[in-house]
Amino acid sequence: MKQSNLNETVVDNQLVIDKKKMENIFSDFDLENPPTVCPIRDVLANVLDKWSILIILMLGYYEILRFADLKKKIKGISPKMLSISLKHLEKDGFIIRTAFAEVPLRVEYKLTAQGKSFCNKILELSEWISIYFPTIVDGRNKIDASTKD
Repeated sequence: MKQSNLNETVVDNQLVIDKKKMENIFSDFDLENPPTVCPIRDVLANVLDKWSILIILMLGYYEILRFADLKKKIKGISPKMLSISLKHLEKDGFIIRTAFAEVPLRVEYKLTAQGKSFCNKILELSEWISIYFPTIVDGRNKIDASTKD
């Protein structure tokens, strides 16, 4: 089999796999009467903000971090936003908060199995971004240049 035919077969196969995944996602979805709460949008709204992604990545890299350590490693995050993001991630099952009965109180954060799994998905997306980022920037620059005229 020629290389070009093999590549077409692989691409065609991936398209079939992707189509089946989409059909699976939307199999119970009524386009005429969409649900008031979309599970995908609901979950992603909490984990795809810029702070939650960075928290998950930091905990994926360092495994266990204290509040002050997270604050130092995530430039620009306020203590209030860090606290809010940690509470959302804990509530949704992405991280575990462990408080130790010490003086002063010591609190550590780490990813759950679900959090580790999601961290892997973020890493896959990051790899995709590093491949396509130059193309994205070029497209932005072309549009910006054409709208300046």
